[in-house]
Amino acid sequence: MPDVSGTGPEESFLAAYNPADHPPFAVTADLALLAVERGELFVLTRRRASHPFEGRLGLPSGFLGETESAGEAAERIAREKTGLGTSVAVEQLKTYTAPDRDPRMRVVSVAHVGIAATMNARLPKVVADGQTQWTRCADLKGAEMAFDHAEILEDAIERIASRMEFTLVAARFLPEAFTLSQIRMVYAAVWGVDLDPGNFQRKILASGTLEETGERYLASGGRGAPAKVYRPRVTGDPLRPAFLSPPLRRA
Repeated sequence: MPDVSGTGPEESFLAAYNPADHPPFAVTADLALLAVERGELFVLTRRRASHPFEGRLGLPSGFLGETESAGEAAERIAREKTGLGTSVAVEQLKTYTAPDRDPRMRVVSVAHVGIAATMNARLPKVVADGQTQWTRCADLKGAEMAFDHAEILEDAIERIASRMEFTLVAARFLPEAFTLSQIRMVYAAVWGVDLDPGNFQRKILASGTLEETGERYLASGGRGAPAKVYRPRVTGDPLRPAFLSPPLRRA
């Protein structure tokens, strides 16, 4: 019969187990939150006000609370350090475990990536704390960021850029309805290449992932014919055939 007294082999093992026999370490959640404005890719950054890496730009981050999972901590960081509330969906990116990634102590980071929707015209407002700001990703190439946040950012962009080849994740950078020109600007911004409008339109419509809303959008200035407005199909997320990015992005 199983031991139900509460003093079985497992209980005895746990009672004698000493966590101090193993090196201690902390866990953080780091968030690479991306958005597109006027055809350029931006990431939300925070300028560090204290050591280590005082004065450098880094990603919004924080230590996990005692009762938090990494995902819960990332969602909390998205709420508290961006001011964007629950409008930002985040997903786990990768775990970073280099022993020297934090000079204070051994710190493991469970990084997350998120996308903020815009109309390609104005970035979302974020907390006005003097530290948080949107920064062009192009301006951060080769820059010395805090910790290993430059590596995390590069991995986050590559994750989204790769997924855009096979799914309609690019639509998350936009409101529920958008024009083909607006979603083309998202692809161009994330992939870092210019895309021929006619070729892009042919490929994206051939994928069968978009449907017309019946509405028209007149660009600012009122010149030209109003553009058709589209939205993603409910079941049309995968791109078939895949919308492969130009080789220049890989370079």
